[in-house]
Amino acid sequence: KPHPASVLMACAMLGVRPSDAWMIGDSPWDIQAGHAAGCRSAAVLWGPFTKDRLAPSCPDVWLETPEEMVGLA
Repeated sequence: KPHPASVLMACAMLGVRPSDAWMIGDSPWDIQAGHAAGCRSAAVLWGPFTKDRLAPSCPDVWLETPEEMVGLA
């Protein structure tokens, strides 16, 4: 990461188009890899990086709790 290869491989293995997938991560590199793969991205706020540190990566959404992942579509 931030190279998109692992994200693209996961999408291929799951039979999901990257444009229909979410990259959920707790680091700027996770968000960057998702964007590079063509996925939407969600930054989690319970990981090691602060919102200020994650913000420059421009996630599509912010998640404050794991339960919020269920609502992504």
